[in-house]
Amino acid sequence: MAGSKNNESHLGQGGTLAIDVRRFFQTGFERAGLLLMVVVAVALYGYMQSMKVKSVFTARASLRVVNESESSVEDVMGFRRAMMMQQPKELNTFAQSVSQREFLAELVDRHQLHLDPRFVGSSTNSMSSEQAVDNLQRMLRSDIRLNTLFLDVYATHSLPEVAQFVATTVAEEFVAFNLRRRVTAAKDLSKYLVTEAEQLKTKLEKADRAILDYKKQNDTVSFEDQKNSVSEEVNLLNQQYLQSKAERVQLESDLAEIRRLKDDVKTISRLPSVQSAPPVLQAKRLVTEQEGKVGALERVFKPKYPKLIDAKRELIDRRAVLDQAILEAVEFVDAAYSTESAREVSLQTALKETEKEALRVQELAIQYDIMVRDRNTDQAVYEAILRRIREAGMTDDFKRSRIELVESASLPASPSNAGVKARVSLYAIAGLCLACCMLLVFYFMDSSIKTVDEAEAYFGVPVLGAVPAGSGKNGSGSRRIMEYEPNSTCAEAFRSLRASIELLGPLEEKKLVAFTSADPGEGKSFACSNYAIAAAVQGRRTLLLDLDLRRPTVMESWEMDPECLGVSNVLRGDKTLDEAIQESPIESLSILPAGPLLPNPAEQLAGQRAKAMIAELRDRFDLVVVDTAPINAVADTLSVLPLVDVAAVVVKSGKTPRKGVARCLEMIARAGTKVDGTILNFLPVQAGYGYYYYYRSRDSYAADGVYGSKKKNA
Repeated sequence: MAGSKNNESHLGQGGTLAIDVRRFFQTGFERAGLLLMVVVAVALYGYMQSMKVKSVFTARASLRVVNESESSVEDVMGFRRAMMMQQPKELNTFAQSVSQREFLAELVDRHQLHLDPRFVGSSTNSMSSEQAVDNLQRMLRSDIRLNTLFLDVYATHSLPEVAQFVATTVAEEFVAFNLRRRVTAAKDLSKYLVTEAEQLKTKLEKADRAILDYKKQNDTVSFEDQKNSVSEEVNLLNQQYLQSKAERVQLESDLAEIRRLKDDVKTISRLPSVQSAPPVLQAKRLVTEQEGKVGALERVFKPKYPKLIDAKRELIDRRAVLDQAILEAVEFVDAAYSTESAREVSLQTALKETEKEALRVQELAIQYDIMVRDRNTDQAVYEAILRRIREAGMTDDFKRSRIELVESASLPASPSNAGVKARVSLYAIAGLCLACCMLLVFYFMDSSIKTVDEAEAYFGVPVLGAVPAGSGKNGSGSRRIMEYEPNSTCAEAFRSLRASIELLGPLEEKKLVAFTSADPGEGKSFACSNYAIAAAVQGRRTLLLDLDLRRPTVMESWEMDPECLGVSNVLRGDKTLDEAIQESPIESLSILPAGPLLPNPAEQLAGQRAKAMIAELRDRFDLVVVDTAPINAVADTLSVLPLVDVAAVVVKSGKTPRKGVARCLEMIARAGTKVDGTILNFLPVQAGYGYYYYYRSRDSYAADGVYGSKKKNA
């Protein structure tokens, strides 16, 4: 369907919930009575609860956290900054301590509050200490002033003098209680520090002896020096091993190449191991010397000079000796390879042994470092405890309480709990919030169509007409608004519907107009009857055809006999059209009611007789208005719609679910029929702008009709 993509009305872009403000307020107008009742009920409940509440008084005493040594302005400011940074930890501890049972029990015993008639009350003469502590915990409350060092202690009681007494007494006793705890804690701390110092001294002596014994056991003075020496030895052996391995690999490669080349002296002579062989080096030296002599003789004598010839012959012999030495170098290379392989294995073994020794020394050094570190830690703690013990006046620091009383509680002049008006106001606000929540629930649960714009946006077809609410049975008991109230807004809506349908095309091509709906109760028959009257008053020969053969309502709307002849008689062949068609009180308007109920209406409407009947009615009348059954309820209408020229779906505003209408339109489309538009029925006229397109002024247009009263028109 063209508008199916809009069926999820409350979802905005990205799948988030979106609220149409105008529709939201329209929902509020519709539910205004219920929402107002909720607000009034909650406010009334608040008033009743307020009448049960007794007046109570609250007194406040203020405490301040002080520095242990406020010797200068800098100390005070530094302390304040530190306290600001750790305020939640420090002040919360003090605030919670005010309500501790230990402190309150001591306060009750010191002041005998469980025997004080002002505190106990008039109902009893005394109470147990535990009960008195429970009462104090209920009465007391402590709050921290934000970004300050002040702590406020509140006491609440029905008597103002008791509230003042309890707040001041608790604040004063808390200061003294804090001081007593600090002095006791200082003494306990002093004893603890002395004991700890003695234990640490003994522990340090044992640690020193253990370190010395460990060095003797491992025969070393410095594990660090031993570890460095072994590390250097490992590095040296590793270098020698890698060098030997490289030489062994080179000899092995050259030896394999010599064996492969066999008698290729020239290539073999280029191998590094062959070039470094002593016989080869000796032969090369002799060849070089002889080449020098030959060169010297060639520069002085001619080629056939005897000494030059002898020198060249000697050079050839020495070169032969060199070639022979090169060929015999394989034995030297093989011996060098064996020697280097043995050296490599020896170095590898020595390296592994040295690495094991290095690991052993490292383990010993690690254990030694742990022992030294533990000993140094104990030494640092021991020195810190000694400094603390040596500090003069350690206990004197705790002779001043960290809390001081800065303001005693004054006598409360007025109750602290809210008055009746304030409580009722709060409950009224709560009721308003509840009403808003209910309104949101109503809004998101309402999936009906309320405005013309919504209908066109969701369904993708135009709205042919919008009939305002209040339509229906008038004073005469009839639904025929066009007949009994021709000057009403509702009648004007049907004239607009008539004009919209006429604009769909030439009248001779739009002779069969069918009205259907998604579900029963949409006002489909009401719309058919009044549209038929609106067409008939133009002088067009009009027939109102009721094809809702299951629950027909046209006969009721026109006050006909329930047993009168109708469509069912024609389809069964009992009667002819002339016998079944009945005239109405409206000129040019005839009615063909449904007639008696049929056992198989769907099959009858799909048969040839129904098609022939509709074709004959098309020829006999200028306009045939067809009332059909709801699409979602039965399938009767789907066989009739292909035979009509205009198909309109009636939608009841504020009732019909969007998905129901969308399913109806989809079924019509599958049947091969085009829906020309929808008719929005029973639109509320009291909910404000946006429901329909008609004027409704209190003074003129809608006071007595669409165009004013008859008297004014006259």
